[in-house]
Order: sequence, then structure tokens, then C-alpha cells
Amino acid sequence: MSSKRNIIMGYLALVLLLIPMWIMGLWIYAAEQGNTQAERVAIFHEYLPTLLRGYNVTSLISVTCCFLAIVLSAVSFSRGSGAGRIVNIVVMIIGSLLFLLNLFGMM
Repeated sequence: MSSKRNIIMGYLALVLLLIPMWIMGLWIYAAEQGNTQAERVAIFHEYLPTLLRGYNVTSLISVTCCFLAIVLSAVSFSRGSGAGRIVNIVVMIIGSLLFLLNLFGMM
């Protein structure tokens, strides 16, 4: 596999990780705005398109993106070198933590 492909996979893993981070940040923002859980959920849903307002849809998207980011980052890490390896380690760590957080949140 070429070095250019490893770099692209590393950046793609980073972009895929930004999606669950954005969802988590949006939830934290909504949690600070509302007083009750129902208000927090309503505020959170106001920011989402209609397709994403279903039960656990954002969690499933987040889990899927985290999993794909971890896999792409691991493949890129195993064949990469230099600063790209550090970025891939960070992506794998943050992706794993968000993946587990979302899995436990779905229970």
C-alpha cells in the first residue's frame, strides 16, 4: 500500500471521528440549556434534521463512525510512519472511548 493511501486513510479516520465528536458536543450544549431531560432532548432534536430524530439513530451513526475511524486508523497506523502514527494513535484512543461511551449509552 502506498504512503499516499495511508495518509488519505488517516485523514478519513480523523474526519469520521469528527462526526461523533460533533454529536457529543451538541448533546453537551443541549444538556446545559435545558432544565429537565425532556427539554434537553427537545433542544437536541431541534438542531438535527428530521431523519436523525429517531430513537438511537444518532447513537448508531456515532458507533458506526467510531468503529470505521478505529479500523481505518489501525490500518493506516500499521503501515505508516512519523507524525501520522501519532495522529492515528490519538484517533484510535478517542475513537475507542467514544465508541464505548455510545455503547453504554445505548443500554
